Amino acid sequence: MTTAISDSIQQSIAANKFYPPHINPSQSIDRHSIISDRTGATDFSGRIIIIEAQAGQGKTTLVYQFLEQDGTPYIWYQVGTEDSDPVVLLGALNLAFSRKFEHFKSPQLEAILDNGQIGPMDLQGCANILLNDIDTAMQSNVFLVLDDLHLISEAQLTNQLLDYLIDTSPPNLHYILVSRHPLSLEARAIRKNPYVIYLDSDDLALKLRDIECLYSTVLGSEIARSEAEQILDITNGWIMGIILAAGPLASAQKSVKPDNVITRKPDLFGKGLDSFMLNFFQDEILTQIPEMFHDAFIKLSFLDEINIDFAHQLVDIENLDTHLSKVADQNFFIYHLDDTGRMFRFHHLFQEFLQSKGRQLLDPQVISDIYRSATDYYLEHDLIERALKSLRLGEDYQRMEIVIREHGLRLISANRTVTILGILQTIPEEILLDYGWLSFFHALLTTDFHPQTTLPYFHACIEKFIENSEEIGELMTLSQIIYFHFVISGRYLEGSKLLDRTRVLFESIHKKLPRDISIMVVRNLAAGFCFFDGKMDLARYYAKRGCDLAERIGSKNFLAACRFILGYIGLLSGDGRRARMEIEKSYSLVSDPLVGMSNRLTLHVMQLCELSMYGHFQAFLYHKDLVLEGVDREVVRQTVAAPYLYVWSAIGLISIGKHNDALDLIEQGMFISKTASSEHMTSQLLQWRGLINAIQHNEQTAIDDIDLSTEMRNRAGGPFFVGYHLAIKGAVLAHLGRFEDGHHCLEQALAIADEIPSTYIQACAAAYLAYIEMKREDEAALKARLQVLLELMNESGYDFFWGWEPGTMLLLLSRAVKYKIEPEFARLLAHQRLRQSIDDKGVPLPMLEIKVLGTFSISLNGEELFSLKDFSTHQRELFGLLISSPDFRISQDQVQFALWAESPPDKASKTFYTLISRLRKVLAEKVDDPTHYICVEKSYVQLTNTTVDAARFLDLARQGLSLGKRELWWQAGNAFYSAISQWESFSTTDYFQGDQATDYFDEIYHAMRSVCLTWAATLAKLNRLDEALGLLEKTDKLLVSDEDRVALQHKLYIKRKNPLKAQKVLDSYRQELLRLGYTREEADEMIDSLLQA
Repeated sequence: MTTAISDSIQQSIAANKFYPPHINPSQSIDRHSIISDRTGATDFSGRIIIIEAQAGQGKTTLVYQFLEQDGTPYIWYQVGTEDSDPVVLLGALNLAFSRKFEHFKSPQLEAILDNGQIGPMDLQGCANILLNDIDTAMQSNVFLVLDDLHLISEAQLTNQLLDYLIDTSPPNLHYILVSRHPLSLEARAIRKNPYVIYLDSDDLALKLRDIECLYSTVLGSEIARSEAEQILDITNGWIMGIILAAGPLASAQKSVKPDNVITRKPDLFGKGLDSFMLNFFQDEILTQIPEMFHDAFIKLSFLDEINIDFAHQLVDIENLDTHLSKVADQNFFIYHLDDTGRMFRFHHLFQEFLQSKGRQLLDPQVISDIYRSATDYYLEHDLIERALKSLRLGEDYQRMEIVIREHGLRLISANRTVTILGILQTIPEEILLDYGWLSFFHALLTTDFHPQTTLPYFHACIEKFIENSEEIGELMTLSQIIYFHFVISGRYLEGSKLLDRTRVLFESIHKKLPRDISIMVVRNLAAGFCFFDGKMDLARYYAKRGCDLAERIGSKNFLAACRFILGYIGLLSGDGRRARMEIEKSYSLVSDPLVGMSNRLTLHVMQLCELSMYGHFQAFLYHKDLVLEGVDREVVRQTVAAPYLYVWSAIGLISIGKHNDALDLIEQGMFISKTASSEHMTSQLLQWRGLINAIQHNEQTAIDDIDLSTEMRNRAGGPFFVGYHLAIKGAVLAHLGRFEDGHHCLEQALAIADEIPSTYIQACAAAYLAYIEMKREDEAALKARLQVLLELMNESGYDFFWGWEPGTMLLLLSRAVKYKIEPEFARLLAHQRLRQSIDDKGVPLPMLEIKVLGTFSISLNGEELFSLKDFSTHQRELFGLLISSPDFRISQDQVQFALWAESPPDKASKTFYTLISRLRKVLAEKVDDPTHYICVEKSYVQLTNTTVDAARFLDLARQGLSLGKRELWWQAGNAFYSAISQWESFSTTDYFQGDQATDYFDEIYHAMRSVCLTWAATLAKLNRLDEALGLLEKTDKLLVSDEDRVALQHKLYIKRKNPLKAQKVLDSYRQELLRLGYTREEADEMIDSLLQA
């Protein structure tokens, strides 16, 4: 790959990243048995080897020897400080596998690395892609060695990523984890795996026989057992200590005598390890290096890597690469980083020693010049991160400001967020705040990690930008502050103050801006005008502009961000059709890996908001569970999604009269996350708690809640939220009998709704204004209010609004029917939302609810009254005939023919009326006046004031399939979820006999089959395999012999890398075929045919 982003990642990868340091067998003793002796009895699946031992204990050599002896293919990954950026780790691991195995490819991950802006929320998704491709490509066991993990012990994000990789790796990928210090990893596969092999310094320490072998084979001397015992006593078997004490050239200069080594060991180690090392580098290493190289080594020690081409600019030594290679080969604490002899580095301890010497001997200006020259070289070769690091080390903040201004945005688009933030975080705060661009990028990059801390930095840098007339900087900062108040603080009034200046600046300089910056600015402007000001036309203009730019540059991530705003404009305006159109357009983006997790989560929030606002609670609960299962709960807690899940769930419970359950949810939501503690969110939680308390006649508590909510809302702002708060406050006061105050609040809500405009606010306010007039017994005013309410709801396509409360709405709808105001629509609302019928006099009647899908029961007001055993065979058959007839209505003649075809008409008629009488008598045991539900009129019998789950299922299934044909999959899916939720259990229904009932249930079966196969296949195309399989598993007993279901389920299990379950699907199908009378040969032939197809 040659894209800029992949180049950026490769530039961060050290030259020795993917192979172990060169190990000369003649200078080491064979110790592979330390590991291999422990692996013999270990189950190979999930094998993890951990080595935690001090520097110089031979960790790397041991691992290399074991791998060479074991013969299992391996990838060596040399961890470096650059891996503190988890994106570098992902990119480098992908590169490592690609280089090691020709057949390995991860094109989707490469596309994300090239085109996506990867945030902390996206890391697990990227890891899943990488691991899935590894699983597909790796057919045999592979070891992944992660050496020097202590270098990233403080890198929380990277360690979390490694935890996830280790916990979710395919079974043929095994880990060898090497560190000088205890690992910072918390993977379950480490903590709860009894087969983990753990080695520490004691395990790696040389024993007496090892010390004797080291001296004889490596150091070229024979020593007595007593001398080996003395060495062991002093060094505790520490390999580096033994070799250091023996002298660096022991193997090359045989004149070094063991006796001399032994006699001076107590002095060498007497002052401690650190003191010993410094003395050793001074006395034993530096003295062995020709003095002409001392100054050069000291200067080169200020570089992390020694590139020969650049090193010649710092030191005037001919054939420098030859000299460094020679010193490296003689073990003078210099290492090769490539196979060409052009890249080197010092051992970190030796480098620290040389730098310390440099600060003593060199003029500070000389050191500054080294960093300046390094910066020039890095910039010339487009190594921006290294240039920034050199500038930071040289404390050249002015030039750092210039470099990050010119290159910062490109680094962000190249996913270098963590790396750049790591450099900026080392700058003292008092210095950082003196520089506009350094402060800006520090705040911008911190937004993904600690967003609450960023505002002071944005305020500081905007002052600098204004002072220096840097309009681009000012615009970008204003845009981010708008985003801060939109997403983090919820202080919409504060954000509103910034919109005009931001808009003027953008329109004057937008042609100078990169397109991705323009998109971010217009997205934030659109959000501000929508949420802060309620100026929907301006919001729509800028959101569409953002969509156009995003499509032009092919950024699905930016497109998702802008579609979210367009969807919310429709929702807050009460334009459900437009909102659903935007949700449909963005539907595939929710599962697109090129869309960042934060933007995918906002799309989920938009979808959940639509489901809540329009009362689709079965689909809402399904999607809510999907979010909680599919997105890390900690990620959800960091966003407004967390408290909104509680707010919207509580609103749904209020709408069905479950007030105490709603109250419990609101109490939980108060403390769910930091985002819930903002005044914007707390105000909403309080207003709904106030409404519940008002309904329950807890007057003072309700007043306290709503007054505090008002204070917070007045400070937070936001026209839609202010308007809806006033509507709910009016509802609270209306329930408490404070009609004048309530009327005033509701009129204020209507005024704001007119200004936005928002028909959704108008619906809620109109309902409670009607309620007040009803309580005042002002019939004329009530009729006028009901007319406005029902016409508005009907024309807007509403059958629900936030604040719908069943007791209140039943009273209003009953009056509407009585007064003949939109009576059919009022009855429809009562039927659909309240499960009530209303007669012409406005008297409500609870509807009988009959369930036949999976189990048979009859309920009233949510209480189950009858089951199948309560009815005789003929009574059941009558129910079957009624349920399977249009409008639940069938003629007496049809009943008589179906049940008593052989009887004379007179006798059959008498038996018919006896059946009706006895059925009503059974119902009368628990139901007042069964004639409301079993009606006989003009030789017809009918179920009236009754709902049947099978009829609802068929209506929803047909609706979903129709929407699917029009490619409206969001709405189709919601219809499917609601249809499937009608089933009590997914089993065949055989408690009705007769051709008509059988045909009806065949129709239900075929509808379920179409729903299941259509929706599962669609989910699979969207790469939502777990959802698809969940649906197929739920219905497999109902569709037990359906070969299309079997084929799809088998295919998806194979795709999901679950061959055991795939085989179980085939086994169950074979058993069903045998039960149906097929021979085993015929069953096997059918399965083979199915698999081939």
